[in-house]
Amino acid sequence: MPFDRTGSEPFHFDPDKLGKVKPTLAEAEGYTLSVEDLKDVFGIDATYFGKLPKRLLVPALSGRWYTEQWYSVTGYLYIVEPEAWVPQVSHGRTLPASTFKTTYVKTVETVEETKFNAGASAQVTISAGGTYYGVTVEAKASSELSFNYSTSTTTKETLETKGVSGDTPIHQLFVYPTLRCKVIKKQRIDYTINDSSKELKWTGESYKPGYWDARWVADKRLDEIRKVQFHPVPMDGNGLGGKAYMLPVPEVTADGELDITTIMSRQGWIDWYVYDIAWQTVADQKITLAAPHNDVAFQPMSTWTTIPPLKSTTATE
Repeated sequence: MPFDRTGSEPFHFDPDKLGKVKPTLAEAEGYTLSVEDLKDVFGIDATYFGKLPKRLLVPALSGRWYTEQWYSVTGYLYIVEPEAWVPQVSHGRTLPASTFKTTYVKTVETVEETKFNAGASAQVTISAGGTYYGVTVEAKASSELSFNYSTSTTTKETLETKGVSGDTPIHQLFVYPTLRCKVIKKQRIDYTINDSSKELKWTGESYKPGYWDARWVADKRLDEIRKVQFHPVPMDGNGLGGKAYMLPVPEVTADGELDITTIMSRQGWIDWYVYDIAWQTVADQKITLAAPHNDVAFQPMSTWTTIPPLKSTTATE
């Protein structure tokens, strides 16, 4: 049903009507490994991957000062369909086999995630233990960029070899999970906050009489939607985190599609207001999401391995 801004009942979202998909496993990017290699080297097997909602909502936003008092947030909200898990593989060190003829002491490697997800549009956390529809997706924000790629720590477990290991070099490989998605719709986000007066606006029309009344949504109607956590988006940036907020209100249409009405509020306001910039249907756009924290596919990890006879290197022989 169409978004009912003036109703009195709490907004309700039934995730079971949305449906789920199971993204495939693509060949690795970076240091190329086939799907077979990924299983052999890291134990990554798509057979056991969990399902995700058919549609996810992901923000890709950035903020900046453009005058002494006015702060601007721009970007897009994307409705996407998860398509494939794309492992990002990086080669670390290469050591002679003799290194492993005795016990290899466990050490910790610290690797910047930007090494793996520099091309990602956003970083998300995906949990299979969500209360409502099995998956919770949350954007990671920082004071510098919309999405912060934190430092990831990978541990080399103790490795002990016995007997003669020969002269084959041992390679250190890292793997990092990303999720490739097809964009279904996107909504342009472009609003400003005045740090002094605490104004919030996204159009020159906002000063006209009746503008805000025509977009008003009562806060008391949103409790159930907040629990769904479909994607509340706190706006952080340049020390202005918490000055403004977005809450996409989800609905499932009669044909099973996801429809989103974005509402906004700011610090000091009790209620919310419809952000009425139209959504755009997208034909051929894909985005990649960094997903280092997920329990439905695989985690960042490292291993030591011999390169031959990986299937990706022998298939063409």
